[in-house]
Amino acid sequence: MTTRPAMPRLLFGTVAGLCAATALGQAPPARVPAAANPAVRPSQESLGGNESIDFTPRRAELIIDDVATPVTLFSRGPNRIAVQPPPGWIAAGSASEFYLNATEFPQARITLRRSALPRPAELNPTWAQETLGLIMRPLPADSRRVVRDQRPMPIGLNGWKSYEISVAFDQFGGRFVRGYIFILTGRGELYELVTGAREQDYDAARAAAFGILTSWQEMTPALFAHLRSKRDAAGEMPSPAPR
Repeated sequence: MTTRPAMPRLLFGTVAGLCAATALGQAPPARVPAAANPAVRPSQESLGGNESIDFTPRRAELIIDDVATPVTLFSRGPNRIAVQPPPGWIAAGSASEFYLNATEFPQARITLRRSALPRPAELNPTWAQETLGLIMRPLPADSRRVVRDQRPMPIGLNGWKSYEISVAFDQFGGRFVRGYIFILTGRGELYELVTGAREQDYDAARAAAFGILTSWQEMTPALFAHLRSKRDAAGEMPSPAPR
């Protein structure tokens, strides 16, 4: 009987990622051993191509720790990136962005996309202050806009850096928070994970957004084929349209 290797934690599965998840009140991500089969073990070279991520979400089922697990897939060239949206969050999107909505939080949305901002040399307080100005500019002056958080975040791996900026403001008769986690990859790509919600729902939405990052797994075609459930006969299926 052939034993399938457990899915390796290839991104954000580090001590830094564990600290970040713990700080959010989440259970730390489990330590998962690397693939046992050398033929399908991913290498840094195979996972470090120059292709941009296509965020069009597709559904699949993988065998993780001998359990059939539903995942949402993105692609980077021939590779697949698997994430596990938190329960209750519905995935949708396009090649340029991935987003999640939740029926429990009707005015919340989580969006992951490549940033339109110029690529910075590094994410530092000077850059963050300039970016904060861009974030605050569209908000009306009478919206009681305030900075809620502005800090570097320890979720990097292989040179990845991140910075969080969040602001609170009045809109449509309520109080809202919009938070940005900017991620600068080792290849110099700048991505942003944006969480918007009513103030009372924001912490739960932010924790859900972090769940996307801590479940992130990039796989070569060989590893994806090896981990794919035999019950997943229909292959990768498009995620349902949001309601």
